[in-house]
Amino acid sequence: MKKFLLIVVGMFFFYNASFGQVSTEQGTILLKAGISNFTIAFFDGTPMDLSLGGGYFVKDNICIGADFKYVKEGDNSASSILGFARYYFMEKFFAGAAVAKPYSFYGGIPDKEAEFKFAAEAGYLFSLNEYVAVEPMLRYPFFEHAKAVILVGISVHLSSM
Repeated sequence: MKKFLLIVVGMFFFYNASFGQVSTEQGTILLKAGISNFTIAFFDGTPMDLSLGGGYFVKDNICIGADFKYVKEGDNSASSILGFARYYFMEKFFAGAAVAKPYSFYGGIPDKEAEFKFAAEAGYLFSLNEYVAVEPMLRYPFFEHAKAVILVGISVHLSSM
């Protein structure tokens, strides 16, 4: 919980410290990559979590996109295709929802009964310049035994000019 509070305080501290502002206007293309091995709950075998994806701003401040995600924990691994929608507000914050179809492997054996998973997410957009931003984010999945996850990503915003 201390990590979570530290990240929230840090996000507000950097609110006015951005060096530029990335575009969230209609027509902008979003490319992103992320990593996480932080969890709010304590448990053995913290997973490695990598994601790569992108999106398109269909209207000002509204982005729809997809990610490919890979998680490895011990002998178990899972990959998923995740669709997301985000709303950006106050030029630096975003909130969104995601739906994922996981493809899990437990000890090398595929799990054919993996169901769709849903999650809510909220984060901060720390702009490094007009195109690149760092995105600390909290994602909370809505399924049994779910744990909130803190993700840190980097994004590139390519505006159509």
